[in-house]
Amino acid sequence: MIKNSNFTIWTHRGRPEPEHCERAFDIAWMSGITNFEIDIRKTKDDYVVLTHDADIKRISGVDFQIADLTLSELQEHPIDGLHPWVTLDQFLSNYPKAKISIDFKSDDVLYPGIEVLRNYPNLDIVNGSFSRSRTLTIRKELPYFRSALTPSEVIQVMSGVAPRDAKSHKLNAMVPRSQYGIEVVTPRFVRTCIRAGIEIHVWVVNDSFEATRLLELGVHGLVTDDFRVISSIKN
Repeated sequence: MIKNSNFTIWTHRGRPEPEHCERAFDIAWMSGITNFEIDIRKTKDDYVVLTHDADIKRISGVDFQIADLTLSELQEHPIDGLHPWVTLDQFLSNYPKAKISIDFKSDDVLYPGIEVLRNYPNLDIVNGSFSRSRTLTIRKELPYFRSALTPSEVIQVMSGVAPRDAKSHKLNAMVPRSQYGIEVVTPRFVRTCIRAGIEIHVWVVNDSFEATRLLELGVHGLVTDDFRVISSIKN
């Protein structure tokens, strides 16, 4: 039996629609999905835009680096040839009632991203990064937002020990099911998080059987490329 039938469903970059574009998030929102996972990087002229990769070849077909293009130049190469690029400021303005997980993908976007987020202190946001130093800086500069666990904190929780910041910060475990062949979301991991008041949201889960298994362990949410598949578990 699923322990949490009210689990959270996150759309991963707006998928299954073209990622990180307005159309994708609008469709998810109209479908009842109110939790969005996004990635951010910085353009040459210091705009913070929604994108995962450092370059735009995979989703625009041309081999340019985000950091080498101004926002105007970036817009000359639409996502999938159709969709405009979205700035973080534009995105946060469009979805003031959403819960948003933001992954800071590079050092150069750290402070520009922080400055944008200072204008939205009342939004429900989880900030994080694969970089421990970036995550701790965000946690210090924006203490009113939730914070994802750092990679070292994830390892600590895997060993059964809660992070020191668990009592002073609203921590979320935004974690993969496994990494480098090692299972991350184990019963011990879940127990340690729950005891420390840390929510667990697992990425990227696209299979209903795997989703059910994780929910039976007691995780709080699932990040997915196809929210329709995961939504079917609730029905």
